[in-house]
Amino acid sequence: MLSENNNLLSLIPYRMGTKWGFCNCNKEIIISCKYDETYPYYHGVAFVKKNKKYALLDTTGKNLTPFIYDHFGGFGLFENDVWSEDMIKVQKKNRYGTINKDGKRIIACKYYYIENYKNGVARVRKNWQWQFVDKSGKRKPELFDVPQEEIFEIGGTFSEGLIPVKKEKWGFANIQGEIVIPCVYQDVKNFSDELAAVREKTGWGFIDKNNNVIVEPRYNSVSPFKEKYAAVCNSKWGYINTSGEEIISCQYDGYYAHDFSEGAVCVSKNEKRGFIDRFGNVIIPFEHKYYEIEDKFSSGLLCFNQKKRKGFLNKENKIVFTHDYDWAETFKCGISRVRKNGYDGIIDTNGKLIMPFDYNTIGDISLGGTLMTLNYDVFPVELNKKHGIITNDNKVVVNCKYDSLNFSKYKDTGLIGVWDYQNKDYTHAKFKGYIDKKGTEYWED
Repeated sequence: MLSENNNLLSLIPYRMGTKWGFCNCNKEIIISCKYDETYPYYHGVAFVKKNKKYALLDTTGKNLTPFIYDHFGGFGLFENDVWSEDMIKVQKKNRYGTINKDGKRIIACKYYYIENYKNGVARVRKNWQWQFVDKSGKRKPELFDVPQEEIFEIGGTFSEGLIPVKKEKWGFANIQGEIVIPCVYQDVKNFSDELAAVREKTGWGFIDKNNNVIVEPRYNSVSPFKEKYAAVCNSKWGYINTSGEEIISCQYDGYYAHDFSEGAVCVSKNEKRGFIDRFGNVIIPFEHKYYEIEDKFSSGLLCFNQKKRKGFLNKENKIVFTHDYDWAETFKCGISRVRKNGYDGIIDTNGKLIMPFDYNTIGDISLGGTLMTLNYDVFPVELNKKHGIITNDNKVVVNCKYDSLNFSKYKDTGLIGVWDYQNKDYTHAKFKGYIDKKGTEYWED
């Protein structure tokens, strides 16, 4: 059997006509093409489809489950939505359950929904009620067996080992289902940096995990802590530290507050944007309209876009470089995508153009054109509505010949999905197969 470490591209889904199997990187068939669909191996197993049902396969081609599942995962098709702490979510008759990677059924398909496991516990919904189960499928205490709207705030989940719960009022419970902070608050937010925002009649404050009051409830609005600072508001916004000290007084405008990023935060005064540091010192003066600068630094740079000039500032409010592009994105991993006359290019943090304006789009179209790629060593590109691949030093790997490429869905496998559009308005796509980062096609028509 292939080891888990080397099977990432040792067994690759391969299409022969309308049937699928698996081949090696030399396109030699290892598992015969007899399935209606096959999906990439992950953690040594793969899903295959036959007669509208799915089964789990090991690397020898042995079925670990019969073909009994209608689908796998929740609403997506790969790691984050399928795998959850070594458990696999499966679906049968519109109900969800879990199996392990040996194919053993752990939780029968009886729940309307199963969220990802966290610290060995998953939230499940049955008969319009939310419960908690462990990895053996054992239900956690009756505390959680009440309607969703009666116990969880929207998006409520475990954070730092605790979850908001409601019994007439709000408190927190641990993973064992024990209420560790009594339900005495009108509202609560999740813990972050060991503190949680709680609301009483007098306003919002913060408590620690022992229910000690760190910040008295006196604010109209607060945000969770990030980088050890939280925004607080009493008609104006300011910031406190994790000791509860109001380091930056409530003096800034806005309907909401920004979080600190790279030691700085965007704030507003008199309809102008600026930036302050952790001590409240103004590092970017209040000279910019909202649309003229971005709301956070990235790679130490801040994108600005004014009528007469465009470019990037540093935290000393000095222009690092200017440009004449139509627009430029915030830096990510030391690069920024820029656009000019309908074409994309890429610059580095010195403003040097490292990818020329050869393509209409550089980035993963499936994610709205973002620059999410396979470790940034290759980039998807689009020219005249056809897609290809280039390396990060602008060498062509695959000419622009495909209708659509999807890097993101299979990013953990090193494979790229290829689609063909079936009509002229580009609304209906048919999955064609997989290619690797070298452009090798794993199919034959």
